[in-house]
Amino acid sequence: MSSLEAARAATLMQEYIETKLREPITLRELSSAAGYSPWHAARLFKEATGLSPFEYIRSRRLTKAALLLRDGHERVIDVALDFVFDTYRYYHKEQNVLKEEKDLNEKTVKAIFVQIIERPARKALLLRGKEAEDYPGEVS
Repeated sequence: MSSLEAARAATLMQEYIETKLREPITLRELSSAAGYSPWHAARLFKEATGLSPFEYIRSRRLTKAALLLRDGHERVIDVALDFVFDTYRYYHKEQNVLKEEKDLNEKTVKAIFVQIIERPARKALLLRGKEAEDYPGEVS
């Protein structure tokens, strides 16, 4: 296979990714968009871009989310949920396959607990050490 074919396949997958950034994306969907098997599509994508499909998707989502947070007034949790950071994905490097949480061995799943706490706005938060003494500007 030529590098031109790999680049063409990667471009098709990148275009698919851009249209689905706010949805879960599987390697099977990407490979269908490019017209190759999942294993072959992942290999071609890595060859053309230098990144695995999972790394590329994560990078694009982080970039889009960061731009939205910078330019908008959305809450971080809302942007995170919009860009599918609420789902668990695991990239299995040996097989170049994206796997859903339910397909993983329980030992490899790491749960993330998110708790939203609303607090009043603060100008500064100072955490003093338990053993520290003589802070600058401190009145005794």
